[in-house]
Parts: sequence; structure tokens; C-alpha cells
Amino acid sequence: MRKFRSVNNAIRRTLECSFSTLTNPLKKKIPEDYTPYAISVFEGRLDEEQSEKLLVNVSFSVGKERISKLNKFSIRLMSEFDAYSFKLAGIRKKNILYKEFTSKNAKIEYVTQVNMGNFKVLLPEIVAAYYEGYDYTNILWLKGRNDNLAKIEYLANEYGLFLWNAS
Repeated sequence: MRKFRSVNNAIRRTLECSFSTLTNPLKKKIPEDYTPYAISVFEGRLDEEQSEKLLVNVSFSVGKERISKLNKFSIRLMSEFDAYSFKLAGIRKKNILYKEFTSKNAKIEYVTQVNMGNFKVLLPEIVAAYYEGYDYTNILWLKGRNDNLAKIEYLANEYGLFLWNAS
């Protein structure tokens, strides 16, 4: 069974309006109207010493627990808000293709870290893009001054995660 289908024109236009500068985060540039927030098992950025201590030679059980926290948060986020997948297409990667999930299970499978597939999801209700990151940290790009930050931080804390400004 297919996990995605193309969105209809009305949804596409709405997403294009809300996420008109989205190509910047995709190209790893920080756009002026978005603020990146890290959702992580760590309280902040790791320095070189901390990275070596917390990321090198991590036991299987510790790694599994960290991934489980991020997965539970991602599943909760997908159940709280509408979500759409997207990717850049075209010769110069200037066109954005928006896809909707065919089921709740498809949405959950897409954001759980089984094979580290680098998911990218749009959450139009809160005008945010949610990306899979590295080193037990995912990135949430919030557009403008966003009133939903407190709710997202509450959800992150509920699963033992931390939310901090990543810019």
C-alpha cells in the first residue's frame, strides 16, 4: 500500500503560501523568517569533549533509549497536528513537491527512526517544518513569532527531551 499521495491544488496553494521560503532550510541556509529549534536528548550543544563522552562507544541500550524518546515525541507530534511530506524536485531543485500521508500508520512509520531516512515534515497548523537530525537531535523550524513553542516544549519535556534555540 502506498504511504503518500499528491496533495490537491487547494492544499498545495495553502502550503506554498505558508512555506514560501522553505527552500532555504532545505539548502541548509537559515531564512530570516524561520527560527531553528533543536529537540534533543541533550540539554544543549555538545562541545568536543562532551561529544566524545556521549556519542562515541554508546551502548546499544543507551542508543535505543535515546532513539525511543525521539520516536515517541515524533509520533505524538504527528498525532497532534496535520503533517505533509515534501521534497525538492526539478533540474535546479527549485520546485517543492508536497505529499500527504495515506494513513496514520504511514505517517508514524515515516517519522520513526528505523533506518535513519532523514524525514522532512511540514506542520501547517503551527507553521513549522520538522526534520530528522543527527546525534539524537531533530530540528524544528518555526516560522515567525510562534505561540505554539510552549506547547512543543511541553511535549518534548514529557518525553524526556529538551528544546533549545539552534541558531
